[in-house]
Amino acid sequence: MNNEEEAKTKKNVSMREMGRRLGVSAVTVSKALSGKPGVSDTVREQVENLAQELGYRYEMNSRTCKDVAILVPGHFFGHGNSFYASLCNKLVQQLSRRNGYGLLSILSEEEEAACRFPAIMLNNHISGLVVLGQVSGAYMHMLDEAKLSVPYVCMDFYDEHSGTDSVVSDGLYGSYRLTSHLIHRGHTRIGFYGSIRATSSIMDRYLGFYRAMLQHDLPIDPAWIVPDRDAHGEPCEYPLPDPLPTAFVCNCDQMAMLLRKRLEAMGLKVPDDVSLVGFDDYTYSASVSPFLTTFAVDQDSLARETARMITDKMNGVAESKGRVVTGGHLVYRRSVKQI
Repeated sequence: MNNEEEAKTKKNVSMREMGRRLGVSAVTVSKALSGKPGVSDTVREQVENLAQELGYRYEMNSRTCKDVAILVPGHFFGHGNSFYASLCNKLVQQLSRRNGYGLLSILSEEEEAACRFPAIMLNNHISGLVVLGQVSGAYMHMLDEAKLSVPYVCMDFYDEHSGTDSVVSDGLYGSYRLTSHLIHRGHTRIGFYGSIRATSSIMDRYLGFYRAMLQHDLPIDPAWIVPDRDAHGEPCEYPLPDPLPTAFVCNCDQMAMLLRKRLEAMGLKVPDDVSLVGFDDYTYSASVSPFLTTFAVDQDSLARETARMITDKMNGVAESKGRVVTGGHLVYRRSVKQI
């Protein structure tokens, strides 16, 4: 079949045909594609995936495309941190599938401190807002109190004082698995590298570390909990404990890379002298030697669930989702030594 024939075949696919393939009615397919309620998340995802596979084009609720602002604090894009750039890219793609345009807006430190809306939110052109990467509690409070005329959700963080729905990765479980892996490899003196109160994600990852240590009746020396950033979210070097633990659970791959460089400057090798594990499985974990054992965040699921949540809200689906947690998996590499 040539390209022209293939395109014609895709164009002629009907909702009835998609329903037949999935074992649901054409009405269910229509509801799923238009963002209407009455369809489970599982069925909606199956319909959307089949529509994309078959090249079926549809208009959500027959409305024009909607602009969605993606608000990200500036420091999440600094120091070569491309994890959030990748998340933004995937979110824009998922929004496009749902008849939306993702518009990136960088929140400056001054705007955040002064609790000011960025310009993109003042022109009344956006239909929804995704806040990606943790903003301050004061800024979240401002958003809540402002009673915005458009819906908004949080991505990759949550705020305990806000009722805003959010989509996050499973930091607690991932860090628990990583710490357990170190313990099963014979490590009993394990530290945590990360500023625990900086973000909800780092806090969850610390709690996963804490749970594994507690479960195995292992002590946690307060000196082994080493911060990795200042009050502005910028990476900085706090003193390392002496003596060092035999392993560190790092809150992300980027910080694991920076810690590795610090250890090398001290004449130590990973994993011969100190074992390291990271989190995210993005960029740093596979580009350095030894390759970094880490927990791979499912970025596609994170973006897909966020896009679904904000577009449902824009289409009048008022159901609250609370905190939606997406999965991931452990990636075993060579940064952990058997003791």
